[in-house]
Order: sequence, then C-alpha cells, then structure tokens
Amino acid sequence: MYVIALDIGYGNNKRAIGHDADASPRLDQWPSVIAPERTRHLSVNGDAGSGRLVRFNNKGWLVGVDLEEPGAQDVLHEDYVGSDDWLIHLLAGLQGIPTGAQVLLVVGLPVDEWMLGAHNEKLRSACERGAKEAGINLKAIKIVPQPLGAFVDANARCDGLLVKRRVLVVDPGRYTLDWTLFVNGKLNSDGSGSDRRGAVSRIIEGVAKEIQTGFGARVGYGRIRKALEGDGVIVIRGQQVDCKNLIQGISAQVVDEAMSRIRETLRVEDDVDRIVLAGGGARFYQPRLEETFGADLLDVAPRPVQANVRGYWLYGSHSV
Repeated sequence: MYVIALDIGYGNNKRAIGHDADASPRLDQWPSVIAPERTRHLSVNGDAGSGRLVRFNNKGWLVGVDLEEPGAQDVLHEDYVGSDDWLIHLLAGLQGIPTGAQVLLVVGLPVDEWMLGAHNEKLRSACERGAKEAGINLKAIKIVPQPLGAFVDANARCDGLLVKRRVLVVDPGRYTLDWTLFVNGKLNSDGSGSDRRGAVSRIIEGVAKEIQTGFGARVGYGRIRKALEGDGVIVIRGQQVDCKNLIQGISAQVVDEAMSRIRETLRVEDDVDRIVLAGGGARFYQPRLEETFGADLLDVAPRPVQANVRGYWLYGSHSV
C-alpha cells in the first residue's frame, strides 16, 4: 500500500509519501500559494517553489509560488478545507504516485473541527473528489486530529515510551493554535483545544498594524511572513528596517494570551510528563513553554513544521 500523508496548511503544505514497507517516507514542503499558469511569463521566478503545475476546472495553476509573485493567491478563511483552492493544493500533493498503486491517504483537522462529524465528512468528501480528479486508486482515507501527528512523531523518537505518559502537544500554525493532551496514548478532550487567537496569523496582523501606525506604510503579509521566518528585516518604503524587536513584542503578547487559555484548559500543569512542541510557530512558543513548564519537559520536534506530516505517515503505515 502506498501511504500519502498531507498536511495542507495556510502557510506551507507538507507531504510524506512512500510505501508502507519503507523505513521512512520522502518529505516535501512548498508554500500554500497558487497563481494562474498564465502569470508564469510575468516573472523570472514564475516557477518558484516546487514548480508543481495542476489542472483544475480546465485551468492551469502553479502551486508553491512566492506570495509576492504576480497573480499569487494566499487563502485564509474558515471554509478553506474542501474549497477549490484547497483542492488545487490536494491535487499537487497527489502527484508523483506510481501508476496503479493502491493509496492510503492520511490528513488532519484542527482538534475542535475533528471532534465534529460534519467537518470529517466534508474533508472525506473533498479527498474523494480530489482522488477522482487525480485518477489515483484511493483505497482508504484516515482523518486524524492534527496534533496526533506530532505525538506519533515524538513517540517514535522516544522508542514508544510516550504511550505510557501524560503528553501535551502544542501546535501553533498559521491559522490555529492547537493543544492536545494525550494520556496513555489516548486523546483527552478535556485538556485539548483550538484557538485562532494564538495563531501565527495574529502575529503577522499585529506587526502589519504597528508598521502602518508607526511608519504610515502598508506592508503585505508576504513580506512580514518572510521576516518572521528570516532575519526580521522588512523593506518599508524602500528602506530595510530591522523589525526584530517589534516582532518579538507582538509575538510575546499573542503567546502570553494563548498560554493563559492553555493553562485554563489543562488545569493540572505539574501532572504533565512531556510537552511536545511542533508547528510553524514553534519558535515563538518555545521560550514561554520552557518558562512555564521547565526546559527539561519540553521536546521541540526536529523541523517542527513537518512534525505532523511525519507522524501522519507513521500512523498510516502502521495501520495498513
């Protein structure tokens, strides 16, 4: 069975792909940005990112382009999963599968959405439609709560010991912050939750607002995202401005508010044996988690943005 794990996010798409008998999957990652194929000739970087070309609704789309490319479209809304934009990213993730291979697809949902049956059915229907469009032999779909991926990934690194522990997974992504308590390998809904106020998008919005107030300039979210992922320098009105302190200040406010909600949900902080930190916003949460729970309890996933998809694949390959 060919196992494809997809983490179709709002910032980056992550994929783990390989046969269930493989020791480890092949990993790819590309920006969650699309542009019409016709814009390729408008920029020297028109084939940036993964260079994936997808046909959908009789149109060609470039998937994985830079957000500042001509015609680039960045999506951030509640109805994203199952939308046409989401399906284009799904089709990109379903490329490169051997002809005739039987496929198990593993995908995730934020914790609060995963708990609702309607969201699961919507995602399953979208995956089935995408598989039909791509012409792949889809045998099964597994839908999991997103932080399960990071838990499975961490458990594999710990030789399976985490299934006998109380483990809190903290997963700050671009659109949501998810935290999930696993007790003896099972999800504990009372110690879990999702909150969009703790997401990386809140940091981006806060930085944009401060720049507009302080400099009288409007800076696109694409530039701010690059600064968050890079050296903190943003070009404002043609000048390079060091915004590291501004970013740190805004991120500290967002993280502090989120930590209060996590503590309220968890209630018993000192009863946690391990905290696994994953997601694209991990670096913003690491200092506060170390301060709150102690550095000795914190496990920061290698390449944290890919932790969920690695765990999805492991979960799928062991369930075949």
